[in-house]
Amino acid sequence: MTRTRTRAECARLVEMITVERGCEQGQETLPGRQKGAVLGRTPRKRLSSPSIDSSAPYEPKTAKQQKAGSRKPKTARVPRTRAGGEWTEASFMGWIRSGLRRLSLRWPPRKQTELAARRRYTGPNARRTWEYLCAECGCWCAGKDIQVDHIEEIGTLKTFQDLPKFCERLFCEKEGLRVLCAECHQARRRKGEEG
Repeated sequence: MTRTRTRAECARLVEMITVERGCEQGQETLPGRQKGAVLGRTPRKRLSSPSIDSSAPYEPKTAKQQKAGSRKPKTARVPRTRAGGEWTEASFMGWIRSGLRRLSLRWPPRKQTELAARRRYTGPNARRTWEYLCAECGCWCAGKDIQVDHIEEIGTLKTFQDLPKFCERLFCEKEGLRVLCAECHQARRRKGEEG
């Protein structure tokens, strides 16, 4: 059983044959066109690269070869000395710092400070039970809008030598804590970062 070709397939075949034979059959070419091009059609360009050796096996370029001239020279990598060679010293200290801060949320004096600054809410919102007094601006805020702030800055934790002071300031007693509204707490943090 023979297959019927579409008009487009037939046209492609005629074009290929014409270009290959180079118009040996006497077909006309338009001035300025390649020899072998059929009238009214543009010949297809052959995809060939003279620099590629077709007998050699294909070897893709490595990422290093691709980026060779377009990158800055590498800086020395920070050694990964913690967690079996997966973490740097900074990421290890960050992990300890975030763990201690998370633990401080359950510190009893923190809860006592919140309880000392609250009163029963008497406004129109039936869902709100308590409101808290901001120690900085004196406004009464909802529980979701307050932050327990350390009066003395906690400081940084970058080495093990910083650990005792950091823990001492983080886990301070009730006298070292106060309740601030979110705006006052944000302003204090900004001021601490600048100065």
